[in-house]
Amino acid sequence: MRNIGSGEWIYYAMSGASGELVRRFGMPRDLRHDTVAVADFDGDGRGTALLRHPDSGDWIAWEVGTTEAERSLVSGITWDLAWAPTSAPRTYDPAIFCGSDDDTPSYVGHVSGYAGNRDGLEVILTGPGTLQVARPDSAGCFAFQAVSQGEYGVKINADGHQTSPSRTVKFPFGAIYDAQAYAVQLLETNPFTYHWEEDQSTPAGAEYSSHVVQPRVVEFQGTTVDVVDTAAAERLRREYNILLVGAGWSQEHAFRLWTTMQSIPQTVQRPEWDRLLPASTWRLTNKFIDGDIDIEAAEDGTREVTISSAAFVNAAPRVATVDGKRGTWFSRRLHHAAVRFVTDEGRDRRAYERIFKERYGVTTVINDYYSLTAPTGHESRHNFQPFHADEILLLINMLEEMPTGMHKLDGMRYLVRRLNGLRHPLYPEAPAVAWPESEYVEFMESAFKSQSEDYIHRLIIHEKAHFLWAHVFDDQLKADWMELGGWYEDSTAASGWSTTKTAEFVSAYAHLKNPNEDMAETISYFIVNPDGLRSRSMAKYEFVRDRIMQGDIYVARIREDLTFEVYNLFPDYVYPGKIRSVDITVEGGSHEDKTLTVTLELHALDSDKEGATYADMRLESDVATWFDVIFRPINEYGERIEQGTRLRGQKTVSRYAKAGHWLPSGMRIRDATRNWRYPGAHEFGWRMYVDNELEDHTPPEYLPGTLAMRTSVWQEDDTVQVIHVTWGFREDSPLNDYGCAATINDTLPGTYSLWEDDHANAANDECAVNFLMPNYMPSSTYSVNSIRMQDAGLNYSSVTFTGDEAEEAPAMIELVTTNPDTEPPEIDINRIQVNAEPTNPEAPNGETEVTVSFWHRDNISGLRRVGMDLRDPQGGTHHYWISPDDRDALYPNGDANDWQTHEAVVILPPGSVPGTWGIAELWIEDRARNFERYNFVEIIHFNVDGS
Repeated sequence: MRNIGSGEWIYYAMSGASGELVRRFGMPRDLRHDTVAVADFDGDGRGTALLRHPDSGDWIAWEVGTTEAERSLVSGITWDLAWAPTSAPRTYDPAIFCGSDDDTPSYVGHVSGYAGNRDGLEVILTGPGTLQVARPDSAGCFAFQAVSQGEYGVKINADGHQTSPSRTVKFPFGAIYDAQAYAVQLLETNPFTYHWEEDQSTPAGAEYSSHVVQPRVVEFQGTTVDVVDTAAAERLRREYNILLVGAGWSQEHAFRLWTTMQSIPQTVQRPEWDRLLPASTWRLTNKFIDGDIDIEAAEDGTREVTISSAAFVNAAPRVATVDGKRGTWFSRRLHHAAVRFVTDEGRDRRAYERIFKERYGVTTVINDYYSLTAPTGHESRHNFQPFHADEILLLINMLEEMPTGMHKLDGMRYLVRRLNGLRHPLYPEAPAVAWPESEYVEFMESAFKSQSEDYIHRLIIHEKAHFLWAHVFDDQLKADWMELGGWYEDSTAASGWSTTKTAEFVSAYAHLKNPNEDMAETISYFIVNPDGLRSRSMAKYEFVRDRIMQGDIYVARIREDLTFEVYNLFPDYVYPGKIRSVDITVEGGSHEDKTLTVTLELHALDSDKEGATYADMRLESDVATWFDVIFRPINEYGERIEQGTRLRGQKTVSRYAKAGHWLPSGMRIRDATRNWRYPGAHEFGWRMYVDNELEDHTPPEYLPGTLAMRTSVWQEDDTVQVIHVTWGFREDSPLNDYGCAATINDTLPGTYSLWEDDHANAANDECAVNFLMPNYMPSSTYSVNSIRMQDAGLNYSSVTFTGDEAEEAPAMIELVTTNPDTEPPEIDINRIQVNAEPTNPEAPNGETEVTVSFWHRDNISGLRRVGMDLRDPQGGTHHYWISPDDRDALYPNGDANDWQTHEAVVILPPGSVPGTWGIAELWIEDRARNFERYNFVEIIHFNVDGS
């Protein structure tokens, strides 16, 4: 007898005083033979099953008995009889033998009427977030596991057979086993027939054709390969010379790849015009790949591609229901992988420029920088450089994530990239600046260097959103947005705007500036981190959804195996309290350094809920010099505590700082669970006066022609060279501690600048900044492109050296190293594990011990540091450094090229948000400053029907 649910076999011993049900695991579940009789045929005291093949008539005698010691009683299980008397042999429906290789199948079905090779039969399950392919066994049985609740389509593809229409199945499927067979019928080979029809349950539609006896064989790199033979696969071969080879390629996979390639502007093969493309073979893998695709190029231009099946799951729009609304669900993940292929990982300028121009209406080709950069003073090409290859991919990917109707925007035509190490001349702290009236966006190195991918994603969308504000939004929409955000014009604020609200903003920057910046930040969160926006302001989320996105929404999903649960019976969703009192003291004579002490008291009915763990404030003088003050909670005795309603910050203010009144230009307060409040200047009283008779508000002055570079051997280790950068300056007061800073660039593509700071030599008014260059640093010509100085009065000055006619040429020097490292370290993204345990399981309060382990390696210099971003259910990002123990050593311990495992433990604080958390991103850097980002968030689009 055989159990329908699990597929396990048992036999019932029919001889002896009593019978026992005995499990038998040795009998294959895909055995097509029918059981005819069970008995002790050979008299050995053990039962034997006699089985007959329903088609060939072959007989099998199967020993199913066991010794008494191995028997185990089974009770409470329903079994189906699968044998008949010898005198009346009969064939039973193979459906009764259908089981599953998994103990907990979600759905079990069977195919009837198939008469071909087993490899030519596949069953496809498709739905939002799901693309599973099953290969039925020789009895036609198949099963799908771990199917979430919802509505799915089940479709049969059978070589040379007419298939039945796809079936819509709702999960959970009540009986698990579907008694209705999926019937197929063999087609004649002459005449050859093909049929396709639209299928609402699967994007590729339903198709079948006569069997082609000769397999599709193509020559690739001097050998012949068997390629997948479906309509979509044939189109990929003809149009792009893409050959699908190996296992796993279903009709649905091929169709999704073909439609994705069609959406990317690129050269299409035309043999009739002698336009031939280099061939590429594509293999499918169930493993995760960084960027979902791995490309190996040969000298003849052919490429071998491996692509992750995970990229296909949400590639085709599927009908789904979210928040009670019906629409289509899809992601651009496969598109991003295909763009890597089309652009040669962002290196093929002709390819990516075509995509930029045709799909988004922009270009990175600037023929006249001088005219374009009128807003910043008519700059020359020397101040700019091409985007790095990975930056190109980031730009394309995020422009693609915008709604299709926003791919091209009036007034947005150019993307420019400043030279490594150069700050923006008007906004030194800005990573990017949009100029909607001049039709371009400029990105600084700081937009990409050492930033998380999540940050870069939001930044790109933020800058594009400024063009919506300038050229798309009407006055009524802007007015409604200002009212929603509590914005009003304020001549006393640096930005000209203030807001009456303190806690409904996705970032401090959105609160600090104006309604335009607030809108840009909000749209970026709506697309990249929608939970972060929803948790901070549902009203703003709904405004963007309904007024800008026309009802469409986005969902951010973290790779499931990198998620974990946090339990908390007492979650903290309460923002820190508002400021109820401020005490300021400035101690010190008019010729002395001052000690500034600021104590804040917060409103709180419940100090545990409304207290804070941290605050910071930026203070500015009337000449725009500034410094930041950090606040920590204290108790009534002035002692540091973890969280509280009394916060104290102290700062030493130099005797040379600008005299007079200093005002706060921005402030933020947070609690342990990263609930942020942003008090505006009008929310609390403030008066701070600095009595400095030695005030200095004149920036340090660089002495032209004094910039120099030289090299030496480090006296502590002769394997290390040192690049010395020196220059002279003129300054009335001393330079600040570490008031000299320089950035140097090499000439290698894809690298970023190196930055160091140091003390000034007060004896001869000279800055000397030293760069340690171990033997793994790149061999190259290094140049100084910018220097920066800050005096004790907090006055900054910076000088750029680019070769522009208006600027001094950069100093340069050649550096040769013995073992240069230009490759980033890597993490095996298939070997990352995360485990979480509440520290107080009896009464969980959110405090959770999270253990993360991963495998890493580097080719030469070794791992220096690893950053990890955890995302909570409300979209909050929690950053942790999980670097190795030897991170401060100049050279790694052991062979850096060997795979090594690293385990780190982080503690989430009490009050942490309950629910599903996940590793959103890992960021890894080696000692040579090469770095790699691994982002595990997939952005899902949901287009509402009728929108």
